[in-house]
Amino acid sequence: MRQLETSMRVDVVWDRYLDNSIKESTREKRGKGVQKEGGRPDQGPRHWPDFLRDPTNKVELFQFLSEKIVSPLPSPDGKQVFATSGASVVCSGTDHSMPPCDHEEADTRIVVHLQDALESGCTTCLVRTVDTDVLVILIGKYHISSQQVSIG
Repeated sequence: MRQLETSMRVDVVWDRYLDNSIKESTREKRGKGVQKEGGRPDQGPRHWPDFLRDPTNKVELFQFLSEKIVSPLPSPDGKQVFATSGASVVCSGTDHSMPPCDHEEADTRIVVHLQDALESGCTTCLVRTVDTDVLVILIGKYHISSQQVSIG
C-alpha cells in the first residue's frame, strides 16, 4: 500500500519452479529442504532456509503472497497491482490484464512486466531487485545509460 502512495502501478514478480528444467536439476543437487507439514496457519516455518530449499514450499508461498498482495486492494484512483502466480498474472480490480508468461526466471519476467507497463502508458519505471543480472538484462534490452541508472 505504501508503494501505491507514490506510484500508479506496482508489479510483484516471482520465479517459477518447473519440473525437468536445468535449474531444477541444480536445485536437486543442492538437496531437498523440509516440506511444511500441517500446523497452525498463522505459524511460519521454524527454519526458513530449510523450508525455502523445497520448491513446492516456494510455489505455495509465492501463490499465497500473490493472492494477499492483490486481493484486499480496492484499486483507488485507477492504481494497479500485478503479481505473478505460477504462469499467470493476477491483478487488482482493473480492466487491464496481462497474458500468461512461461518464463522460469523472475529476471526475464520483470522485463515482460516492464514492457507491459510501458505499453500501458507508464513513462517512469523503477525496478527494485537484489539481483544484478536484472540490471544487465535491462541495460541490454533498453540501452540504458549510466545517468539513468541509480543503484541503491
